[in-house]
Amino acid sequence: DGAQGEQQGEGVSDKHVLSVMACVCARAAEEGVDAWAPLTQSGANERGEARQPKLSLLFTRAVRLGGAGEVLQPAEELCRVAFLGLAFNSLGDAGVRAEALRLVSLPLWHTVSAQRVDAALVASPQLARPWRYLQKKEAKVRDRQGSAYVPPAERPEVCFVADFARRFLVALTLASDAAAEPGAARAAAALCERSCELAIDLLGQLPTRRFTRLLFEDVALVA
Repeated sequence: DGAQGEQQGEGVSDKHVLSVMACVCARAAEEGVDAWAPLTQSGANERGEARQPKLSLLFTRAVRLGGAGEVLQPAEELCRVAFLGLAFNSLGDAGVRAEALRLVSLPLWHTVSAQRVDAALVASPQLARPWRYLQKKEAKVRDRQGSAYVPPAERPEVCFVADFARRFLVALTLASDAAAEPGAARAAAALCERSCELAIDLLGQLPTRRFTRLLFEDVALVA
């Protein structure tokens, strides 16, 4: 089941995860090849959901790469961003869509400043009810889990967009630093190019723009 698959996936090295992501990107570059086919099965699962176990595990590991203070090498971060960019350009695939959209859903507003969220709720009152529901749901989880509770803003799947924006801004600073080592500056510039593509993809599609734009505005990535 999904829990067993995730436990098995924890034993897979980051290097292997990165190699799988690189293979998916390489397949996407081949004309007439379905890049996601090895990771998906036709139809929904037994619960009628579009999520696919192998694909779900890969997304989970991709999002968690570089977490908990871990620093990815420039080539590794470039591979990760390229994979995620491919994913957000593949929303026509039901399995990919199920994994990608959960990274850009309403819970990501837990990583946005409270003042900006309040202003957004005033501007879009139809979101006030689902936002209150999320708060009540989190309160119940916090009471039930006690000291084991992990706030939403600290969960990799929730802070994905915020983490991406932070890394993008760091790369922009390094790429424009005249005092930076040339090799590091070139690597940062390449990462900036890919990150810019991903940011444009996130803002250019209604399903992904709806909640990510507020975060991008909050960190001054867009005006």
